[in-house]
Amino acid sequence: MYTTVQLEKPFNPLLGETFQSYFLDGTRVYCEMISHHPPIGNFLMEDPEELYTFYGHYEFKAKVTSNALNLRTDGPNHLVFPDGQHITFIVPNKKVGGMLWGDRTVVHDESYTIEDRKNGWKCVVLHDTKRHDVVHGKIYKYKPELNLQRKEPQKLSEIKDIQQEICDVSGSYLERVVIGDKEYWHIDKVRPMKPIPVANPLPSDPRFRDDLIWMFRGHQEYASIWKSHLENQQRHERKLRAECDKAHGREPAFQYHHHH
Repeated sequence: MYTTVQLEKPFNPLLGETFQSYFLDGTRVYCEMISHHPPIGNFLMEDPEELYTFYGHYEFKAKVTSNALNLRTDGPNHLVFPDGQHITFIVPNKKVGGMLWGDRTVVHDESYTIEDRKNGWKCVVLHDTKRHDVVHGKIYKYKPELNLQRKEPQKLSEIKDIQQEICDVSGSYLERVVIGDKEYWHIDKVRPMKPIPVANPLPSDPRFRDDLIWMFRGHQEYASIWKSHLENQQRHERKLRAECDKAHGREPAFQYHHHH
């Protein structure tokens, strides 16, 4: 989360665009844009020693208020370990303030829940209302029957489904995180790793996009021409898919693409 508090304008991926990369420790990362309307991206992350698999999808949603932009990345995310433990979570809502006036800010402003449904364990993390990077929460054994309202808690006292408390969570995602009485992460000890693109990617990799190539070379005019060309191509392909769906009597649920 701490690598996403700066804001840069994203370059929208095309439908079917893929990204293959790795980290210096050998972790493999794969991404694919599988839907254009709504925008949905799939990802898969594999540990080199098969200690875990991390996968899921993000549906990108944005809502504009007077001076803020609310960004959602609906998941869920899945984290699976070799012993069968399966953890799911959804990334909290992000709020970008100062869109028209005032300081530009990026904060996570929701509670979020990490669950192991098979073992009945849950972690609820809440953000401080004054300093949004400060977090506090609980890991506990939960009993779904105790929470009939299904409301997201705004404070720890509102958590209704606790069967047995395990430990507390505290800290800040810009500084350090303590679970129980052990510090699991500190920003000065763990530097963020940048993904390194693979040497021989698929033809659908962003490095082959002509608009990006010309932008990196500093030719904004050529980049704009190619951007329009690629957008027209996308519209043409979308029309063909719609015609195909109509001819086969199918309802187009969303613009879906998958590599064979």
